[in-house]
Amino acid sequence: DDYSNSILITVQGQMSEGKISHNQSIPYNTAPTIITCSSPSGGTGAYTYGWQSSSDTTENYTDLAANGASYTPGVLTTTTYYRRSATSASCGTVYSAWMTVAVYGPFLPGVIGKNQIICNSATPDELTGTTPSGGTGVYTYQWQSSTDGTTFFDIYDIAATGIYYQPPTLTTKTWYRRAATSGVNGTTYSNSVS
Repeated sequence: DDYSNSILITVQGQMSEGKISHNQSIPYNTAPTIITCSSPSGGTGAYTYGWQSSSDTTENYTDLAANGASYTPGVLTTTTYYRRSATSASCGTVYSAWMTVAVYGPFLPGVIGKNQIICNSATPDELTGTTPSGGTGVYTYQWQSSTDGTTFFDIYDIAATGIYYQPPTLTTKTWYRRAATSGVNGTTYSNSVS
């Protein structure tokens, strides 16, 4: 019997996506840090990459103009999801899991009460106001005072670290404002009242 030549059929390893970096949380209108993804495996071992972003990780995604193994997004104002695709010529395309860049809402300080007129050596009414909004939703407070309405200093009194503040008896005109701090969003200041 006569036989033809033989051929070899090489079976590439099954494609497996890489592991994408951890979720991030950032302030409103800032840029996240670089998003990385470990190397895929299988296929030919030679890969091309692509990146997608999404507002909901379902069908609403956008192909990004990025083809590197990692990706650095620009400034964000809404929570956005990202994933990386890896393509091997003979074995198709696989996708990493989605990672989340959570964007906190704009951090607004809230508004404190209104100006008061009192007699010398009298005690003003308690300073109240609206709660801050945005940011992480968890706030710490520090009340500040000023004798010129421009330069403010922290009031070193435990009573000056709450959402409201009761000023002491006053003999000179004094301005007050409230500083609110929210994690990664930093500190923002209310209006001032005298």
